Amino acid sequence: MGGHTKVVRFIPQNVLYNVLFAAPVFAAVTLFFVLPYAAALAFGFCGGGVQFLRIGRIAGWTVIQALLSTLLALVLGLPGAYFASSPRFKYKAVVRSLSSIPFALPPLLMGLGFVLFWGNSGIINNLLAVLGLKTPLKILYRPSALIFCHASYNFPLIMRIAGDAFAKIRAGYTQAAFSLGAGPFQTALSVSIPLAIPHIISASMLVFLYCFTSFSIALLLGGAGSATLAVEIYRFARITLDFHNAGALSGIETGIAALAFLIYLAAERKSRRFTESNLVERPVYQPDTPNYASQSIKAAYFVVILILAAGPIFAIAGDSFFVKSSRAGVSDFLFANYTTGWKRMLSAAFHSTALCAASAALSCVIALLAAGAAIQGGLISALTRWIVIFPIASSGIALGFGAFALYGREVVRHPVAAVVAHAIISLPFAYSSIYAALSSVPRNTLAAAAVFGANPLRRILQIGIPLCSQGIRTAWAFSACISLGEFNALIMLGIDSWETLPLYIYRAAAAYRYGAASSAGVILILLCFFALRASEKSQNTACFTAP
Repeated sequence: MGGHTKVVRFIPQNVLYNVLFAAPVFAAVTLFFVLPYAAALAFGFCGGGVQFLRIGRIAGWTVIQALLSTLLALVLGLPGAYFASSPRFKYKAVVRSLSSIPFALPPLLMGLGFVLFWGNSGIINNLLAVLGLKTPLKILYRPSALIFCHASYNFPLIMRIAGDAFAKIRAGYTQAAFSLGAGPFQTALSVSIPLAIPHIISASMLVFLYCFTSFSIALLLGGAGSATLAVEIYRFARITLDFHNAGALSGIETGIAALAFLIYLAAERKSRRFTESNLVERPVYQPDTPNYASQSIKAAYFVVILILAAGPIFAIAGDSFFVKSSRAGVSDFLFANYTTGWKRMLSAAFHSTALCAASAALSCVIALLAAGAAIQGGLISALTRWIVIFPIASSGIALGFGAFALYGREVVRHPVAAVVAHAIISLPFAYSSIYAALSSVPRNTLAAAAVFGANPLRRILQIGIPLCSQGIRTAWAFSACISLGEFNALIMLGIDSWETLPLYIYRAAAAYRYGAASSAGVILILLCFFALRASEKSQNTACFTAP
């Protein structure tokens, strides 16, 4: 054959590299998510002593509070989404800042801020007392408090997702409605809202998932008789050591969350097809007659949502500087909350920083491998895209319980277990950011590299990663924020020797040392802010995008 050797390739090169990229992803998700979750669910299907009546009541209440929280979040967020989509709206930057609160502010801090802002001795009741109202508003530790806090925390998510949809609709369709003589109100009812329904459903399902799997807020505010599935899983698994009932609750929570997530995927896919359609964007004409009543309503609305969203944050910051000599004493403006016990607080901040840096890096590595497999095409790519999004429909409490039951107490109490758990929890969001950035790399650039002999691995390492570095920074920053505020898995794993800021805040708040909890909360907020700044204010951190 003239010295030439004929090489027979039994497996195509793209399949080999697909396996190379996907194998570590499948191994990580299987070992640290699928198997622990299977172990948690297995306890619900074996053994006796399952309290079906109690479990039914808990599941029913959890679904009801999540639905009511989502409805209230829609009531609060949809008007702002529509107002902010107007091309003449001057305060879009403020709305954008508010919409980042659910991602930048951990749920535990929102619960603490809610107590300080709406509590019996909180800011609102103090203001009402100054105005002469002697009977305070009693909101805390009852079911309505949980619903109100969930809605106040998540309605900015509605504003962001639905607002982007309304802006796209205004640019593409409302000009035709105006040209046919329709007014702004009629256009909103007949054009904007019907076209935005898939986006609204998508945002609603995401809010429902967050409210349904909520743990830290429910633990702080739920009160007697209003415990959610996540809280009861924790109590059964860690306090009473009743793994059978904990497993049954985990199974119910997983099934309902999976159903909500499937609805979210369907709505998100439909809304994405609309967003990616080739709309002809035109300047939107609107009647230029000033409407002072409308302007007044908008101003009042934004004052209310600014109070709801930012009030708890300012309450935390303010309370961190005020110290009382006794429970009934007068508050003094001091730095004692920061100087008292500063060694323990500094240690918790160091633990949180190290944990978030390590878990975010691990999450980005797994997400980058998953994105590298996903862009290759084929069956393995499709399976990879699906397996990395599974954790978004999971609960950190159920995941921690499964890891505790599967690997044993001594293994899961090591800080490395927390790093892995946080990386898996933030994986869907890291993957969404990196995959979007890698997919935006021009195909002809990668094709040119292939022509010169670069294999898929070299194309990803030498071309893909440098060109999508902004998406990787965004993924790291977002994963770091999730890890900084993650409380569920940590408390379930029981890593007492590795106290992080969320654990410190919870323990201080549980002991009614709100000043110490607030000072640690300020430090946690600053760490989240610096993590987000590390991403250079990329717009890709807004929300999770389905495959």
